[in-house]
Amino acid sequence: MSFPSDAPILDPVGIRNPPDGGQWLLWPAWCWRVLAPTSTDRRLDPFMSVIARLCQAGVTRSRELAARTMLHPDLCRQIMGLLQQQRLIDAKGNLTRQGTAALAGEAWDASTLRLVHVFQQPFGPPSLQRLWRAAAETLDYAHVDYGTGGGPRLRLDIRRDSPTVRPVVTRTRGIVRPRRPRPEEIVVAARSGADAGKPAPSGTGAAPDEPATVSPAQISRVSFVAEQPDPVLLTTYVYLPEDAMTSADWEVLDPFSGWPDPFLKESLRLRVPEDAGLAALVSGIEGQLSTGDAAARQAEYMRQRAEAAVVVEHRLGASVHQRVHGQIFKLLVEVEASLAEARLLGAVGGRRRQTAVNDAGKVLEHVFAGLCTRYPISPSVLTTLRHDDLGPSTLEDGLNRARDLLGIGAVPGGMRRLAHDQVARAGDGHLPSFRPVVVAALLACLEHAGHPLRGALRRRPDLCDRLDRATYLRNDGAHKQDREPTAEEADEVVDATYWTVSHLLLYPTTSEGV
Repeated sequence: MSFPSDAPILDPVGIRNPPDGGQWLLWPAWCWRVLAPTSTDRRLDPFMSVIARLCQAGVTRSRELAARTMLHPDLCRQIMGLLQQQRLIDAKGNLTRQGTAALAGEAWDASTLRLVHVFQQPFGPPSLQRLWRAAAETLDYAHVDYGTGGGPRLRLDIRRDSPTVRPVVTRTRGIVRPRRPRPEEIVVAARSGADAGKPAPSGTGAAPDEPATVSPAQISRVSFVAEQPDPVLLTTYVYLPEDAMTSADWEVLDPFSGWPDPFLKESLRLRVPEDAGLAALVSGIEGQLSTGDAAARQAEYMRQRAEAAVVVEHRLGASVHQRVHGQIFKLLVEVEASLAEARLLGAVGGRRRQTAVNDAGKVLEHVFAGLCTRYPISPSVLTTLRHDDLGPSTLEDGLNRARDLLGIGAVPGGMRRLAHDQVARAGDGHLPSFRPVVVAALLACLEHAGHPLRGALRRRPDLCDRLDRATYLRNDGAHKQDREPTAEEADEVVDATYWTVSHLLLYPTTSEGV
């Protein structure tokens, strides 16, 4: 089984607004379709607990359950299905041994099977053909134009008038049929799919061997949907960072997370002797910087970041070197550095302001994704949100109740227009996108009296509107719109970001707004 040169090209879903001066690259990978379990330990939420106790008492019909609980029969049926799916009750509604333990307060393995695509490194010996730390439920294909001159041209913005880019295509000749990935590798990759918006662990963008972290029960549940993988081309980006000390400090972005990937860089470097196109690409990137320029640029970079760190520490009253929220503080330093450069550039500093807004959006995503982890939506509500018929009304009803509870006037239109399944995926940790995680956090406020967002919104009722405006400004940059944020707009986004970090993360506001 050889790798075809015309394999389908996947859209770089994790790479938006990459640094200037780089080059797009198509990198081959084998795509396996598998059934793999998620990995979560759960306890019964109040809805599941009530239904489980009624099942224990012999009440198993949905209409009887609805009459006793005052819940909708369809919701009771959904909760019964969830209990059975988690092996807490059997097909007749009788409580299982695991269900009895769950009622006693014990946690259980709530892994569920889902169909995902995992991606395998094609080069090197079998020991190096690892899986990316990513899993996709659906494949997003790139918009490709085949014009004159040969080779594909990618339209990364779907608008017809947007410019195309011509990527370098990695040579695929000689790639042979890969080994099958081990089940434990697949479980780790599928588990990492929820963290696609976060940086890959240091050392590799592919999933290393981690059998000790995967239970035998989960390994046994992995199965292959297809016996052979599909060849695909992943879209990535090679560039020289602004703080590069030498020309060899170029980076390659992970196509799924958008973060620099050391393993992919090393794989590319090893292919250079055999691929003239890659050799020319790396030579061109390395040639952008001389040794003298690198030293001067590094010194200026360090000076700017040191000044920015002082500003961040002054505004938050906390050290930027703390380990707990290190990634957030690092992004805030980048925000302040970009704003400082934008002020120096004056009227032509729009691109730097856009970078500051984009990095501020990443900070907000980290904060709200963390809230969704610490204050989760109950499994029964998530199940209803995913339901094609009940999901839209459940989302609308939840937002209305959150609006009344929190006194925020109205939920912004951009948040109300989200699909119910987007919010469910964000609440379950599978969609780290800004608006969905904010809405998921709003719904979670209904279930957690100590949720810090309750107190924050009582203290600042317009916070949701400010966050929604920040999303619009960030999306303009991500989709390469002509308009760049003004200095006043960028300052407003950054102020809202600092306030959010302070009141939701560092010094959580109580439900009384103190």
